Amino acid sequence: MEMLAEERENAVIVRLAGEIDLYNAPDLRQLLSEQIRKGNTRIVLDMNRISYVDSSGLGVLISATTEATKRGGGLKLVSLSQNVRAVIDLVRLNAMFPVYSSENDAMSAFPA
Repeated sequence: MEMLAEERENAVIVRLAGEIDLYNAPDLRQLLSEQIRKGNTRIVLDMNRISYVDSSGLGVLISATTEATKRGGGLKLVSLSQNVRAVIDLVRLNAMFPVYSSENDAMSAFPA
């Protein structure tokens, strides 16, 4: 999986590519935890190039959302593939993970 974090004024954009599964979920967990520890609690995940997410990947997203929210931020998802969207809908996490069509829309959704 490819991961690239870009800090912006009011959020960090994390661009992902590949699959979020048992093998690489720990890498994503580490990246998100580091961002939250640094105070970047407003996180936008660009998942346009993610083709698959398994339960361990969902666990990472849930943990990051919980930690970021506790610290006054949150996690927003951008550009989900149909496969990933179906998994999130199937396990009824769509209320926990707001999905946006663009990075700008997601960043604007954070409170001022």
